[in-house]
Amino acid sequence: MFDVGGVIIRWRNNDPIYKYISERYNLPYAEVKRVCVRRLPSLESGEISITAFMNDTLHDLGRSLRRRDSAARLWVLPLERLFKPKLGMINYVRMLRRDGYSVYALTNVSSQHLEFFRRTGLADEFDHIFASSELGSVKPDREIFQKVFRYLDTSPAKVVFVDDRVENVKAARDYGIRWAILFKSISQLKRDIDHVM
Repeated sequence: MFDVGGVIIRWRNNDPIYKYISERYNLPYAEVKRVCVRRLPSLESGEISITAFMNDTLHDLGRSLRRRDSAARLWVLPLERLFKPKLGMINYVRMLRRDGYSVYALTNVSSQHLEFFRRTGLADEFDHIFASSELGSVKPDREIFQKVFRYLDTSPAKVVFVDDRVENVKAARDYGIRWAILFKSISQLKRDIDHVM
């Protein structure tokens, strides 16, 4: 089970989006990031819409959404421009699936970014993508792991979990995923997974 941003694609966080909004609305980057990060779990859990997220964020910063701007477009455009899968990781996922392993993604992602992953074919690389926006909770919350394992109907002790964030790896271990691996590089990951299999 792989995280997507920072593991499968070269997109560690939403900083390019915050930068784009700050430039487009002539706002300090640090302030845009602070306000967005505070609301991000609500967006990525599907609790609020992208329109509410963007309207509330801009309101807090003394701005309003421009008539010609779309909240969804502001959120997706930087990802579209910078989207870059890690080909070594894509090939590794394909190899695991060819070898008979079920390969899943578990990612904190807005519904807009998830739709982009589906349009580009990235979602097709996995047996299933577990998206926070569809599950109603985000990593590292315990609830997201409960929902995933209810769906999989398997023991966490039988799963390898890979994420680039320490807090998510710790949460996975706390949930009972014995083989929770902190991703640093593909070579390190292959060594770690070889020890498990």
